[in-house]
Parts: sequence; structure tokens; C-alpha cells
Amino acid sequence: MATIQRPTKVTVLVIALLASQLTSQPCYGQSIHALDAKFDTSTGLILVPVGINGSTFWCNLDSGFSALLTLNERLAERAALMPAPARSTPDGRPATPGDHEAIATVDVGGVVLRDRQVILRAFPSEAPEMQCVMGVGVVRDFIVEFDYDAARVRLYPREQFVATPQARVLPLDVRRNTAFVTVELQLEDGSRHPASVVVDTGASYFSVVLVKAFVERTKIASATHTARQPSAGVLKPLSARLSGISLGPFTVHGQITALLEQDISPGLDDGLLGSGFLQQFTVAIDYVGARLFLTPNKRFGVPQPFDAGGVAFRPPDGRAGVEVAFVVSDTVAARADLRPGDRLLRVNGSAVETMTPIELREMMSRPGLTVRLDLSRAGQVFTRILTLEDRLR
Repeated sequence: MATIQRPTKVTVLVIALLASQLTSQPCYGQSIHALDAKFDTSTGLILVPVGINGSTFWCNLDSGFSALLTLNERLAERAALMPAPARSTPDGRPATPGDHEAIATVDVGGVVLRDRQVILRAFPSEAPEMQCVMGVGVVRDFIVEFDYDAARVRLYPREQFVATPQARVLPLDVRRNTAFVTVELQLEDGSRHPASVVVDTGASYFSVVLVKAFVERTKIASATHTARQPSAGVLKPLSARLSGISLGPFTVHGQITALLEQDISPGLDDGLLGSGFLQQFTVAIDYVGARLFLTPNKRFGVPQPFDAGGVAFRPPDGRAGVEVAFVVSDTVAARADLRPGDRLLRVNGSAVETMTPIELREMMSRPGLTVRLDLSRAGQVFTRILTLEDRLR
């Protein structure tokens, strides 16, 4: 996986419950605010253009990030911001140590927010395209739609939003600009466990991320096959392939959940419903009406791939290129003696710069594929041939 974290907040979350069918066609009036988005090539998360004092930045539009807006502090000058000591956030949370803040005019697809608090924070290097993180709660007066097929985000005035006939509407439990749903997790042994999770469009890769207390209470790790997921981030969780995840009328199989072994941010209930699940739908979030709209897309029901090599890569701090970040013990990569810090030069004869991090991760998730890696260590170039293997049934 590329990473499951975003700045100061673990990136992972969830949705659920009941369903009723709506029967009208969508409305695309002139007052609809459409943002041409793109997928981050390191995390797969959706990024949207956001104007801050007239300069445009690519923001992860993150439903798990409350009503906060955080900019990479290295970009403060470009946004004509004057950093000051950080105060409490707009939703009443205390400032994070090391943060600064500034006041700016923010433009989200033509929705202009004046005198907006912008948090300035040091971003990790794992996702260099992600210049800011904006909680969906910033535009909570709109119904916010994520179209993962078209890579587009739309902001609908609530009175103008009409769902498609294929959509299902599910109730949300909205608390301080954070939306929770209940999902049912189905395990290999036939057991079923309800989980209250945050709907988190900013949680990368995993379909569900489960907090330590939930994992210990349900004993999920002992009831299913698990494997260690290589990660360039702080968390390196156990992973399990669930028999099924049900939310309202929808059940998807073969999805990957992260089983956290350490405590993370409080207030997540049982965990997160992440992008692995959400990207199988067109998702619309109505904070004011406490509703979630889901429409299956072409990805619906496709089992998630899982790492088959046991190695995570990342860009080196302050330098170009790709290096080994983490190697899982007793895997193909470990047996090939790959080590953290090894510099990756070529993959199957092609320069590694010709591949995105997502493409590299997907290649390394194909059991049975033989991959030639050319690397350097301490100035010496060497080659390793890896035959990838299924690590998670």
C-alpha cells in the first residue's frame, strides 16, 4: 500500500445501514459546482483543485477530516499567507503541536469562503501531489458527490440534488462534521460483526480500517487469515481479506481490512470505511440531512488485490527517485535480501520513473508474476528476480 495516513490523521474509514430507492434522474443546473478532479498517483485518493488567496492547490477532499482545511506549510508563501501561532480549530479541537495558521479566501469550484482559517502543517513525503487536505465539512451546506468513474466532484445545493434510480439512500450519524455508518463484517468462520465506522474518502487503499479495541473485542485476527501489509507510513497493520462487507443493501466480497495494533485518533468508534470500499460507488454525502447516497459503479464487486512481494517503496526525503521503505519478514522481498534504503532503478528493464507509485504497487500485487528489479546499495548496482506469491487468501 502507498500509505494509509494523511497529515496528523490516520487515513482509513467506513459507512452503513438501511436502504430505500429514489426514482428521479440527476439534475445538472447551472448552480451545480463541478470540480474536475484527479487521482493521486501515490495513494489513489481523489484530489480536487482548491483556490487559496487566488492560487490553486490540489486538495484531498476528505470526509474524515471534519471541517478543517490544512495546507502544506512549504506552500504558505505561494498562497500569500502570513503564518501565526495556531489556535483551536473551527470545530473546537485543540491545535496540533507544530501547526501554524493563517486566514484566507478559499474557492472550491466557485463556492467562495472568506476569512477561512487555514492550518499550515508539515506534510509527509509519501504523497507529493497532495498539497492540502480539506474536510468535506467545509462545504457541508452542499450535498457533495464523488464520481469515482469520471474523477469528478460535484457540489449540489441541497434543494437541487435528485438521486438516480440506481441510488440507495442510507442514514448517517453526523457528529461534529464527521459522518458515521454501521457496516456488517462477515468473516471466514461465518461470524458477523456490526461496526460503527467513519465514512472516510481520505482513507487510502483499505476498504475498512478497524481500531485496536474493536480488533481485540471481536478477535478478528484469530478468526481469519492475516498478513502484514508493507507500508511507507507509520502504521504497518495486519491485513485480512473479509468474506463480506455489507452496507445497507450492498454486500461486497474479497475486500481488505486493516487490523490496527496500536491506538490512533480518538472518536473513530470502531474504525473507518475507506476508499477501497467507497470507490466502488458514486458517493454523495448530505451532512445537513444526515444521508448517504450510494450508486454502484463499474468497480463494484471487484475483489481487492493485495501485496504479493512484501516490499513498500517511497520517494527518498529531499531527493528524486524511489527507494525501499519497508520489507516484511518471510516474504519474496525478504528472501531476496531487499533492504530499506535500497534505491530502485529499473523494473523489468524500464526506468522506475516511468511508473507511478500506484502502478508499481499494482504490479507487485499480482501473484505468479516474475519481476526483475535493478537496485543500488552503497554505490553497487545489483539485480533481484522476484516471483510474486499470494500472501492473503
